[in-house]
Amino acid sequence: MELNILTWNINFINNCWKKRIKCINKLIKKRNDYDIIALQEVTIPFNEDIKNIYTFVNDMDYKYDTFFARKIIYKWLNYCFPKKEIIKNIFNYMMDKLLIIISFIMSIFGNKLANFFINYGFIGKIVTGFFVLLFPFIFIFAWSFFGMLTLIKKNKIKANIIKKEIFNGRSIQYSEFKYNSRDILFINVHLSYKNEKKQKKDELKKLLNFIKDKKKDIVLIAGDLNFEENTKMYKILKKNKYKSLMCEKFGIEKKTYPSRKPKKCLDYIWVYGDNIKIKNINLVGSKKHSDHLGIEATIIINKKYQVTKKKV
Repeated sequence: MELNILTWNINFINNCWKKRIKCINKLIKKRNDYDIIALQEVTIPFNEDIKNIYTFVNDMDYKYDTFFARKIIYKWLNYCFPKKEIIKNIFNYMMDKLLIIISFIMSIFGNKLANFFINYGFIGKIVTGFFVLLFPFIFIFAWSFFGMLTLIKKNKIKANIIKKEIFNGRSIQYSEFKYNSRDILFINVHLSYKNEKKQKKDELKKLLNFIKDKKKDIVLIAGDLNFEENTKMYKILKKNKYKSLMCEKFGIEKKTYPSRKPKKCLDYIWVYGDNIKIKNINLVGSKKHSDHLGIEATIIINKKYQVTKKKV
């Protein structure tokens, strides 16, 4: 049985995110055959229905979570204004108006600041730190709109989507389901962007420990892992018998970042398990969609004890 998967860091809030939304909606709806979609750096409104932004969610079960836990904000509001639902509604309305302002500013400066912070060492951190101090509310509140979105096709897979925090400030979304009599664990993940190798290694080990406790037949890890194929983290996955679908199909990892003239492979779909065949795997998108390229794959999941005949 075939399973169609898409993973993509869509990073809407940087560089004309409204135009990107239209482009990505169009691309995903045109495909219309994804069974599972794992999106990272999704822009999530407070009050507005998410279906009004992401028009491809209508035929799918979905769950979204923000990096910054909104329950902390609502807990404070409930403490200050007990039993006053109107205060919460006003706050949500104001936050969605703030999103318009933040998206406009970040569309102009967002990618430039991110590149300075990541690629220019100490000087980059000073420059970005200056802007944060100058406009603190923009950067503080911007994090409350960022998150993850996992979607599963309703009529094909019966599964709940669950959030779990397994790193410091980093969460995964995962689903457990049966498919062609196989027990499958699917994980949407976005590891830390920081350059500290120890932190990334710790995050990956915690993720693998979580997976080990689940004891599933097949494990699929999809997302922005923020490390390349020449790193220890990549070798750890290989050592634990995980296979990168892109590398298995083509013998190399195709670059996914930045989308304009890609130089690094940061995004992957990894699989653990046997009797799985890779039918297709491709990069999707361009610079008009996101600063990352997405990965779409079609895999054939056979029954556990099915013997595949060798070609003569």
